[in-house]
Amino acid sequence: MVEAGQVHARIDGASGMVTFAEDPETHTSAATAAAVDAALRRAVALSARVAALQEAVLLEPAFAARAAARERSAGGVFGGGGGGGGGGSGGLADEMGALPAFAPVG
Repeated sequence: MVEAGQVHARIDGASGMVTFAEDPETHTSAATAAAVDAALRRAVALSARVAALQEAVLLEPAFAARAAARERSAGGVFGGGGGGGGGGSGGLADEMGALPAFAPVG
């Protein structure tokens, strides 16, 4: 198991004593840094794409018309007929609830 890298240990040849150690990988290699950098770049790109899609949905005429109709029927932006928006349904807050706000990182 030691030779296969499954267990990290050292065997003292003279005494036959086995000493177990932590995983020696410290993730400081150039390959690890490159992999982390690539993953972060993908995450930033994805965040920017989600933000652009969210903006496109919010500016879509069909979405705007449907949201406006819901606001009119619900009595306000947050639904519930204007009393702080408590517990109403169908307002813009409900409409946008499925669209979490993501801001590009960096």
